[in-house]
This record gives sequence, C-alpha cells and structure tokens, in this order.
Amino acid sequence: RRAATPNCRRRRPASGFAASSDAVNSIATLTRQCWLFAIGSTFFGQAVDSAIFYPVAFLGVWETEAVLTVMVTNWLLKVLWEAVLTPVTYGVVGWIKAREGVDVFDTGTEFSPFAKADQV
Repeated sequence: RRAATPNCRRRRPASGFAASSDAVNSIATLTRQCWLFAIGSTFFGQAVDSAIFYPVAFLGVWETEAVLTVMVTNWLLKVLWEAVLTPVTYGVVGWIKAREGVDVFDTGTEFSPFAKADQV
C-alpha cells in the first residue's frame, strides 16, 4: 500500500495565490510533491503579499529601511516556517487519510481566484 499523500491545495489571499505560479502548481500536481507546492507557493505568494502590504501599511510611518527590513525578514520567516512544518503536514494528513481510508488527489479543479462560479 502506498503512503497517503496530502492534498496540498489551500486557500491563499488573492494576491499571493495569483503569484503562486502555474509552473509550481503543475509540477506539484504532476509529481504529487506536496512539499514543492507548499514551499513554492509560500515563497512566491508571501513575496507578493509582503511587497504590497508592508509599503502600503508602513511607508511614511516608518523609515524606508525599516519597512524593507521587516518586509524581507517576515517573508523569510514565513517561508522557513512553511519548510519546517511541511513534514508535520505530511504526518497529520497521512494519519487522517489512513484513518479514513481515502487518498483523494484532485487534478481537474480550477484554483484561480478569477474562475467562474460554475468552474469551481
């Protein structure tokens, strides 16, 4: 029996989700490599989210150098935290799938935030 693999798709904020490149999603779907999707989408998604949020929220309030430092540091911490917790995700999802006896992996779902309602 093959080990259960997590269904890696998660909802992300629209800007970060859009930044999760189709290449990362396609590779993760084709290879069933959840870690690639999880870390890759966090890498790209949090970069875009941080690049939008921190300047809008703090430029003019903090010094530019402080905004850049906090933006890069928080992005790096989020990506590292995702990498650290990916094995935990595998363990928890594998345990749930083994307990339920189900290993569903969707390949035809449209995850675009711009998809029409009947496509989702």
